[in-house]
Amino acid sequence: MKANNESAIGYQKWLAIDVIPSIRKHGAFIADSENVDESFILNELRFSKKRTIKTFTNANIGDIKKLYEEFREYIDSEYKYKTDERVARYKSVEKGLDGLHDRLIAEDTSNVGDCYNVRKLKENVIIDRTTLEKRISGGEKEGMTREISRLNEEIENISYANDQYCELDND
Repeated sequence: MKANNESAIGYQKWLAIDVIPSIRKHGAFIADSENVDESFILNELRFSKKRTIKTFTNANIGDIKKLYEEFREYIDSEYKYKTDERVARYKSVEKGLDGLHDRLIAEDTSNVGDCYNVRKLKENVIIDRTTLEKRISGGEKEGMTREISRLNEEIENISYANDQYCELDND
């Protein structure tokens, strides 16, 4: 921030006036901070691929079910048509819950009930994730089945045309 040419001074002003205050306010740089959806930013900061693991690992055990419901609402609405992305985020939740489980064990051995609740929640997460994965594979299978049917029809048409040509050739 000590350069004296015009472009460097403009860059320094942009950093000082726009970027740094946005990072302080939102936790990230947002170019158009007047028209930003605060809840989207908060959820993206909590539930991005990299932060989801930390969010669940460091979660308060009393709020874990509510946190998972917020996660599901956010991911299912924002990534509705990006099933692969949703599956990846669910896997991050599983890793975060493993981290929470390990943290609870390390803190106190009397956390057995909490560890059980974390494991039960992880089972629900796995069910939700596998349901999404089945949708993906089901869609792929359906697409392949349609393609096979189309190719079979094309083969039948070619065979029929070939038979017609052979009949003409024999006459």
